[in-house]
Amino acid sequence: MRQTTSLDGPWQFQIDPEGVLSLGQITSWRTIQVPGPWQAQFDDLHLAAGIGWYRRSLRIPEAWQDRAVFLRFGAVDYFAEVWVNGECAGEHEGGYLPFELDVSSLVEFGAENEIVVRVIDPSKEANIFPQFRFEEIPHGKQSWYGPIGGIWQSVTVEARSPRFIRQIHVTPQGLSGVVSAAIELSGTGEADYLSLRCLSPQGEVAATADAPLNQGQDKVETVFTIANPQLWDLDSPVLYTLEVELFQAGVVIDRQRERFGIRTFEARDGKLWLNGKIFYLRGALDQDYYPEGIYTPPSLDYLKEQVRLAKAMGLNCLRCHIKVPDPRYLQAADEEGILVWAEVPSWGKLGDKTWHITEPAGRRARETFAGMVARDWNHPSVVIWSIVNEDWGTNLCNEEADRRWLSETFDWAKQVDPYRLIVDNSACFFNFHVKTDIDDYHFYAAMPDSMDNWQTFVSYFAGRCDWSFSPNGDCARTEQEPLIVSEFGNWGLPDLELLKQAYGGQEPWWFDTGGEWGKPSVVLPRGAEVRMAAAGLRGLFGDWSGLAKAAQWAQYRALKHEIEVMRAEPALSGYVITEWSDLHWECNGLVDMARNPRVFADWMPEFNADTVIVPRWERLAFWSGEHVEFQALVSHFGQTEINGAVLRWVVEGTGIGGILGPLQLTPGTLRTAGAIAFTAPGMARPEQLTVILRLESPEGQLLVQNRLAFSVFPLELQLSGVAVWSSDEAIAGALRAHGYRLDPDHGVRVVTSLDESTLHDVQAGGSALLVAGKSGVVPGISGVRVEARQGTAWAGDWASSFSWIRPDVAPIPGGPLLDFTWKGVLPRHVLTGVDAEDTLAGIFVGWVHQAAALAARVQVGAGVLVLTTFPVLSSEQTPVRTLLLDSLLRAAAPTAASAGR
Repeated sequence: MRQTTSLDGPWQFQIDPEGVLSLGQITSWRTIQVPGPWQAQFDDLHLAAGIGWYRRSLRIPEAWQDRAVFLRFGAVDYFAEVWVNGECAGEHEGGYLPFELDVSSLVEFGAENEIVVRVIDPSKEANIFPQFRFEEIPHGKQSWYGPIGGIWQSVTVEARSPRFIRQIHVTPQGLSGVVSAAIELSGTGEADYLSLRCLSPQGEVAATADAPLNQGQDKVETVFTIANPQLWDLDSPVLYTLEVELFQAGVVIDRQRERFGIRTFEARDGKLWLNGKIFYLRGALDQDYYPEGIYTPPSLDYLKEQVRLAKAMGLNCLRCHIKVPDPRYLQAADEEGILVWAEVPSWGKLGDKTWHITEPAGRRARETFAGMVARDWNHPSVVIWSIVNEDWGTNLCNEEADRRWLSETFDWAKQVDPYRLIVDNSACFFNFHVKTDIDDYHFYAAMPDSMDNWQTFVSYFAGRCDWSFSPNGDCARTEQEPLIVSEFGNWGLPDLELLKQAYGGQEPWWFDTGGEWGKPSVVLPRGAEVRMAAAGLRGLFGDWSGLAKAAQWAQYRALKHEIEVMRAEPALSGYVITEWSDLHWECNGLVDMARNPRVFADWMPEFNADTVIVPRWERLAFWSGEHVEFQALVSHFGQTEINGAVLRWVVEGTGIGGILGPLQLTPGTLRTAGAIAFTAPGMARPEQLTVILRLESPEGQLLVQNRLAFSVFPLELQLSGVAVWSSDEAIAGALRAHGYRLDPDHGVRVVTSLDESTLHDVQAGGSALLVAGKSGVVPGISGVRVEARQGTAWAGDWASSFSWIRPDVAPIPGGPLLDFTWKGVLPRHVLTGVDAEDTLAGIFVGWVHQAAALAARVQVGAGVLVLTTFPVLSSEQTPVRTLLLDSLLRAAAPTAASAGR
């Protein structure tokens, strides 16, 4: 039988960034741990590419003399050359897949042997290795987060029979229990036959088969049948074990085992089906990076706990993003029961519109795909492959040849693996699909600011929009592809104290990365706490932990709303949240880089489940006594029909409630439960209330619940009684509608542009409110400008923007970060050049960059000017606009007596 020795542990290492050294020129060595990229292990090499040299010795037992000895590498990024005792053992190209070398003739048995590995890790900055141009090799997100080089998966040395089993592919034929096995043999020497034994998940013999061998035969295909097969499913991830023994002269000379699961996963009639039952995919993008090992996960237990945590949040899929994971990742998915959407690591020049796919790039992409399929064939968790992500590595819009290559590669990939779904290009604006099993699309929208854009996108996409496929007449759309929003999401911020615990109490090394993204960058972490203090945010949030908690609840509100909008479209078959974990400076994870869950983790199953109650609303702010009405929908993708369910709702703390139903819920349907209607209760002050919605079985069992927060404002708000004035009749009319007294002599001037007369009046001791809605300099106020958000980082659609208001300025419930209550009053401009101490409401982006004001109070000469970009000038007396306008007028005339309406 085989005997295996692990070579994981300390190796000697030295970096050769320019690729000029030979082994003999290295006079000093560092110690490195294998497996693990060198970037993860040395402070001075976090961003270093080039060449790395590895060396270690090992003793080969004398008893192995009659065996074949193989040196096996799980993965080495990117190109590896291997020597044993000074003799070349072989080389391998490709940073993600396993390879092995027969070193039988090179080793000395019963003695120490020297192994040397030279690894080339190409750099995106300089192509000093022309045979491995960075844009022509699969590199995934190394163009974003830094290079990964070296031996990042395990290394073993193994003794085998000269004739041995190289590979076993197990393929269940549907759910019938009929299973085919394709076995590949290798090496030299004779063998008589193969014996197969299939063990059930409980360890009992479920089937057996024998396959005789002809002389020189190196491939065997056989079929066996499992009676009453147990299906692999998310709730019951049962695995069978196929044991294959190779016999020669009645003696077992090799034995290999592979585990597999019996399941089907299909795209049919525009939907997804798992084991013949309709399925709604609830995924998260997982970039598969880790705090210590970057590419290398700490352990199988760590990965299994990660899957359990993901499932506890309601996820049923991880989209392992443009990276081939460590095999333990898929083992954890198999054993814990979660689906995996796997992807070929991308290549190409990111953002270069002149790029087109080259022969080396296309060849390497196909070779990588074939290697992924070969390695991971038996994993039931893997259900989808992607070839390209967001046109990275192709130029589909401009190059007909690239579209043809992708279409042909899709057809080729379906032959390589006809049992899984394949995505040609996981698309976003401005690229598309050519030929695919799934019509998926990416869209990012700031919340609450871009809620209308999100609704528009989802509605169009659910209606099979024409822009998700090639407009060039060369696509093969069937109109039956399942629709999946495969990337969307919003930022939170990690709690730094929790994060530091994973990095020895210090700020992570990657706090210095991200500076190259954007001009200026909004994603550079270093100095975030200093920027927080400079922006005057400590008074609002206390310390960084308080800010992070508020940002995470904003992320919760955003995700909840986005998912509810999607669940209200029954044509959709799923979504993928960006992302499972933060990755260095990118903070849109459901957990941080150290896998600390967001504060809302326990609430996610309320809106991230097979069955979801979907509240639909037009606004979330009401006057006391006003009629309140929300629509309640139920999206049901559970695997069984629910007859007679009722929806009970209650407004917490008020005694207001009701029952809707009964409902007949068929899998894969959206049902309207009815209207949640009531009169907003009387309030002494503005308060946020919550409707709790509970779907119950006819027997009263809770099936699922959800919640919707809304705000109620007292009808008789105690307004300031400030006298106002405007020479603009439209503005004056809006002020009258709000009940203000117009006084041309003593009133606060309300303007939309600061003219010379108003500026002079303020400088002389008067006061004014400037409601700015156009870009430009604010005259008379040094350094202050009005800037549009659209097309800038302040839009917040990628790295999220966070808008806030001081509670003492406007006591609007739910703050200090603005939420969906503010619909209709969200600003489209910001004020730059305002001092933090003068800022009443503001905005920042990402790691507290681009801090700007949304409202400010500044001294101008002897008078006071309040500036804002909130659109408060309207005759429509909505609660938020009414209270906000009065608060800003009060700030402009702080000595005004308070008066009732």
